[in-house]
Amino acid sequence: MRKILISILLTIAIAFNVAGCSKEKAPSTDYRDYLGKVDYSAPVCALVYEQIPGEEEGFYGIQYKEVTDPEGMLTYSTGTTMCLYFYNSLQSDSEGVTAGVEDLAQTLDGQIVFIAVDGIFEELIGATYAVEAYPEFVLLRPGMAPEKFEGHLKEEWTMDDVAQWIESFGYTPDYGKLA
Repeated sequence: MRKILISILLTIAIAFNVAGCSKEKAPSTDYRDYLGKVDYSAPVCALVYEQIPGEEEGFYGIQYKEVTDPEGMLTYSTGTTMCLYFYNSLQSDSEGVTAGVEDLAQTLDGQIVFIAVDGIFEELIGATYAVEAYPEFVLLRPGMAPEKFEGHLKEEWTMDDVAQWIESFGYTPDYGKLA
């Protein structure tokens, strides 16, 4: 009798455990599920090309949306091509790199999601991709090894060089979106 009672209790416990596990939601593979509100000061932001709230219909632009779970997004959004733009928030952007990144995010909308990462506050993400200097770009393509622009190894470079580097992987900017 005791063995039967223990068997029944174990069966019930296992059933509750399995039922509890099946209710857990799998992590999302859609990068948009990791985005929060518009926030130009968050240390990790997605540069999203979308309708500007409060503007007339058809007025699109780049919005900086906070990435609420950078680790989750970078781990589970495996079907999305991303370009990580590492920058140093303690330095001025006298070369206009950020404006150039916004243009790339706009012209490559639908092909690549650009993620701005403040390397000063998000050192772990930079270490993951062995970022050695700012600004830096890391291209993450589904099923492929990360590719780095490595601007610190070039004598000089411009955003046109970054655009050509991205194009070398088969992505084509739609410069008509800048008009």
